[in-house]
Amino acid sequence: MADKTIDGFKNLEQDIIKEGGENNLLEEISKAEKRIDDIIDGSSWITFIGKRIDELTEPPTGYKFYTRFGNKWLRRVDASNANTPRLTVKEGKIVKYDGQTIASLANAQISNLALSATKNKNAVKTMLGKHNKDINQVSYNREAGATHSFFEMDNWDDIFKLVNESKSEIWKVNERFIKNQFEANNPFYFSHNPNDIKVVEKGSFYQQELLLIKELVQQKYNKTAKFNETGKYWKLEW
Repeated sequence: MADKTIDGFKNLEQDIIKEGGENNLLEEISKAEKRIDDIIDGSSWITFIGKRIDELTEPPTGYKFYTRFGNKWLRRVDASNANTPRLTVKEGKIVKYDGQTIASLANAQISNLALSATKNKNAVKTMLGKHNKDINQVSYNREAGATHSFFEMDNWDDIFKLVNESKSEIWKVNERFIKNQFEANNPFYFSHNPNDIKVVEKGSFYQQELLLIKELVQQKYNKTAKFNETGKYWKLEW
């Protein structure tokens, strides 16, 4: 719904100029921008899925906390707002009411999830690679330290269930993160050898990340991406 609403603003300028002139145009654009902001803010609920309500100090935009029988719950501020679906609490975690799932993520939801999953947002370098829970093994999130931005969805399992365990939907969030980092001109580093086919499993998220980066370099610079070893890591160059 959010995507359709935003798409509906694309021809706003031409239509309003015909009807009411430039002054009316500015007024209507201001209203449209406010509606877009409301849609994006209203999609922030998805970043709270799977989080423990007792650990939260602020509710999602468009919701408020309340207490019942000594337990913390949340409800919508405006039940008629389609951008703030009904949520509830199950075993202490925020979930969609009645275990409802969604077929696909809207652009605003993807943006919010990608922003929430961006760790070390102010870092000027980006670390990618393979994730490993074993602390004795190399994992890109630990290699990133405090000096690299990296992608990590704290509620990955819960979002995965929300989108009917669709890896293609989860990938959309990962893809948005990489595009954001690329547009920010952050240099990319890799914790695992991107040139080794034994390391980069076919169909893995890591392979998808590398293919996307190659495509972005080709589109923007018309050059071939290279992953050159530099000390402990590998660096994207062209």
